[in-house]
Amino acid sequence: MAGDLPPAPDPKGNERIRRWPVEWPAQAVVHAGLPKLSNNNEDAVPNSTEHIPLLEEHLSLGKREVVSGRVRVRITNATERQNLQADLHSEAVTVDRVPIGRELALGEAPPVPREEEDGKVLVVPVLEEVLVVEKRLVLREELRLRRTGTTQHVEQVVEVRRQSAVVDHLPPAGDPAPG
Repeated sequence: MAGDLPPAPDPKGNERIRRWPVEWPAQAVVHAGLPKLSNNNEDAVPNSTEHIPLLEEHLSLGKREVVSGRVRVRITNATERQNLQADLHSEAVTVDRVPIGRELALGEAPPVPREEEDGKVLVVPVLEEVLVVEKRLVLREELRLRRTGTTQHVEQVVEVRRQSAVVDHLPPAGDPAPG
């Protein structure tokens, strides 16, 4: 419309107000509480219209967080006894050792595990390799000892000590020595 006015700010600054020009007949204006026009036809223009600005408010909704109080959360632990029931199945195995002590023949296949008593007993053969040592007396060699006699002449210079006694005769005391 040619008579539109720009929106006017709200006094609070949050909303905008739009003014709309509206055309009303003069009689309607009178009934709207405006002063009456004079009965003098000279002043009044029959079927004339006047412009009355109408205001319209628009609302905008916003929200913000407001602290309204505080809370404290505490966690407590409690212990209670409950009776639980269940069926548990278990099996026990017993081992019976049966000594056999038999040597397998040369070329005989070793026994393999087998079931007995309708699968209730499993027989597992335990094999062992044994080192067999035989003790035999074996003549490995002979030693022959022969005696031979030889004579050998040996000569060697050796120093030998020997003591000898020398006797000197002296005159008796007081005798002049011979002269």
